[in-house]
Amino acid sequence: MQNSILKIKELMGFTKTFRVLYVEDNEEARMQTLKMLKNFFLEIEVGIDGVDGLEKYNSYHDSTGEFFDLVISDINMPNMNGITMSHEIIKLNSQQQIIVISAFNDTLNQEASEDAGIKQYIHKPIELKALVDVIANATEAIKESTLIEA
Repeated sequence: MQNSILKIKELMGFTKTFRVLYVEDNEEARMQTLKMLKNFFLEIEVGIDGVDGLEKYNSYHDSTGEFFDLVISDINMPNMNGITMSHEIIKLNSQQQIIVISAFNDTLNQEASEDAGIKQYIHKPIELKALVDVIANATEAIKESTLIEA
């Protein structure tokens, strides 16, 4: 238990500076997940579907010249699903870390996510431990890519 608390505190110390795009069409799920995400990230931009998420991703890049540190997205959404949105984002930034969230535990969505270049996957309902694990994995990849760039 003590190790878990130290892991979470260390993770939170690093991720507090992250700029995150979170995309979820279901308002109730969005509000619940945002409560958890606010423990880890100071700056969270919210999209309500894949089209909105992609527009916010592009707008952020156009206005700052930078990319979000992390993208977290639901898979099943109207207008553009999370896998298609993620695929478009990866075309713009091949190093983008993306976590997808699915209410379905099926291999087709997981395989499609992996084919799109997404390495982190979490199932709804989101449990804190699972969220910590995927954020930790994405954070390690971000740290590694930062070291490579330096």
